[in-house]
Amino acid sequence: MTADRSHAKVVKPMRSSEKKPAARERLRTAAAPAPVQTPAAPRAAPAAPPAAPFQTTRSRADQARALVEARPVAGHTPHDAALQAMPAELRRLAHEVDSLWGNSDGKVQSAELERVLGYVSAALPFFGAEAKALGELAKLLKLEVAVPEPLPRSATAAVDAQARGAFDAAIQVAERQGDGGLLRDVLAHSPKWHSLSILEHSAFAVEAARRLCADTGVSWPEAGATLLLHDAGKILTRHHNPDGSFSFVGHDHVAADFLTTRVDSEELLFQIRHHMEIHALTPDQALELAGGDRQRLARMLIVLVSDHVAEGTPDERASFAADRPHLLALAEAAGIDGERLLATAEQVRAEVAVQAARIQAARPR
Repeated sequence: MTADRSHAKVVKPMRSSEKKPAARERLRTAAAPAPVQTPAAPRAAPAAPPAAPFQTTRSRADQARALVEARPVAGHTPHDAALQAMPAELRRLAHEVDSLWGNSDGKVQSAELERVLGYVSAALPFFGAEAKALGELAKLLKLEVAVPEPLPRSATAAVDAQARGAFDAAIQVAERQGDGGLLRDVLAHSPKWHSLSILEHSAFAVEAARRLCADTGVSWPEAGATLLLHDAGKILTRHHNPDGSFSFVGHDHVAADFLTTRVDSEELLFQIRHHMEIHALTPDQALELAGGDRQRLARMLIVLVSDHVAEGTPDERASFAADRPHLLALAEAAGIDGERLLATAEQVRAEVAVQAARIQAARPR
């Protein structure tokens, strides 16, 4: 794409796996799975964190039960005795690290634990309890891994709690549908564009938004909650294509509709509902969508760039480089330093590459 300071309309092809029609009505009637219907949750009482740090898919239920009941684990290892002596909750966590995030060989390996710690560390404000439990697990298994320090209570703790509750609720929908394993599978998440699974992409988008806001002076306390939930529609529903791939047409609106009664933030809902639109808008059009509010446009740009760099494939990097003039023009319209924005984005991209390497290391040989 070439620079277009005259604000003539930018024509930018959308990704086939995430493409949306131009007209709102066409989007709502596009050939995509129907949004998941779930009972409305009251706004006033945010959902409590789940009893266990991670969800276990039904397909792994028998293995999880075997571990919790202290039956022998397949492939005896030096860790077995330590596993059997653990509290049941940590035994369940050990199984989930191996079976949902690792190679399901009955062992908890450093590479598997590092992958999960990378995930929770990227979105640490939302996963403090998980980080602590993983640290305890690593200590009991005598595995040398870096465990993040807890963060102080956020100024947006109420919205963060609602966001975490909504995130867990979406995962539970996927679990009930038997799709929980897909959330942690890179190959089930448009691998042309994504080097991370859906859950890990969401977590690293949180880290990207935090860093981008700090480095560009954008004050937006709800940035983390917004990016944690921006792809909740991909958690809730997907389209299985004939070639075995997956697509997520309309996932932005699926997410916003699901979150309407779960998160009490109109700005968060606006950003999620429109996060796929700014790709193809000129700066003038984007500012119009933002209601003439340059600060809102700045937040829209934070979402766009955070979403982009938390992908991390060669195709994504090429697309991002081609889009650079457009991004700089949007930054100018929003009144923020575009060069600094893009420099910080490259730093986050390097961290995404590290997580992609962790995923490879944790896979079966």
